[in-house]
Amino acid sequence: MKLWKISKAIIASKYFGAPFFFRFYVTRRCNMQCRMCNVWKYADPRSEMGLEQIARVVDEVRRTGVRYVVLTGGEPFLRRDLPEIVSMLDRAGFLIRIQTNAGPQVSEEALDKVIAASRGKMDLTVSLDTLNPELQDDICNFKGVLESTMRVLGMAVQKMPKSMINANIVVSRRNIGEIPEIVRTLDAMKVWSNPSPINMPSAGAGDMLLQRFDRELAFSPDDAGLIGRIFDELVRMKGEGCRIGHSEKFLRESARFLITGEKRWPECEAGVLYFSVFPDGSVYPCDELYPIGNALTGDFAAQYRSAEYREKLKALHASCEGCFYGCWRESSDIVHSNAMIMERFKTFFRLFARDYFARGKSSRRAGRDIRGHT
Repeated sequence: MKLWKISKAIIASKYFGAPFFFRFYVTRRCNMQCRMCNVWKYADPRSEMGLEQIARVVDEVRRTGVRYVVLTGGEPFLRRDLPEIVSMLDRAGFLIRIQTNAGPQVSEEALDKVIAASRGKMDLTVSLDTLNPELQDDICNFKGVLESTMRVLGMAVQKMPKSMINANIVVSRRNIGEIPEIVRTLDAMKVWSNPSPINMPSAGAGDMLLQRFDRELAFSPDDAGLIGRIFDELVRMKGEGCRIGHSEKFLRESARFLITGEKRWPECEAGVLYFSVFPDGSVYPCDELYPIGNALTGDFAAQYRSAEYREKLKALHASCEGCFYGCWRESSDIVHSNAMIMERFKTFFRLFARDYFARGKSSRRAGRDIRGHT
């Protein structure tokens, strides 16, 4: 059922001009202060919409044709009414994915409530950057992050067997050497990995919402060889059926981006194929651009289809120096590239075949052990 809904979302975007997905910032509050992110700096609970306002936004955004939503923040689980928000989106027919830092606020009770609110259909993405507890705490400016993340992943895998459980991994100079090990560890847990290159402004430039310059995380020209080797290994692992969500194209281009710094791309469709809604209802074509409307006004769906809206987007795109966010690039590719869709099917087939033969091998070994004891 979920695969069919995703397929319908792709068809609606590819042939009928509907947005593929939108990111819904239900809060900017966060209990962590990660070194590559500034969202927590802009937290203002007074600007957060209540459930009645969110219902109006959901109805307005739905009229654009979009059917896939990523609930993000800040930290979504800091909202006590998150289950009600999830239930609202589920009833409206949305495919739902929640992004979380998997901190202590994601208790078993809290997770159970949002799973029930989605009728067991939502997906979950957590943040994980290293298997080193001290390093993870340092990156997040928070204690006990890795232990909590593994706890949440374990619960999610057990409680959501039909869902996609993902881990977003920000690839920086401090963790690049262990990325393949992280991916293998998560794969053994039946968790998908999304290793994405760190985005940060140039030294001396102003910080952005999802970008902050940090010298310890930044790569240098001397790292080019290591970057190439690591991403080549990730491509090989994906080809063997390892649970890596990003495409081979994105992995190869990630290495090139980290080595050259080139981040402009002609196919960006921010504001058309994807957009972001912030806690006050304002709509941004991209998290790093300026707002282009507000879903609370009741006319965003009509505005989205207007020529004036598209002209505003052209001006905003022209002022943008580019980025390398996987959510945007991969969405454009999967909607417009049949080859990319086929790669996704091949990935699932390889994974099925690998797990199937592994289960068969395990069963045969168990049978031999039993016969050996009788």
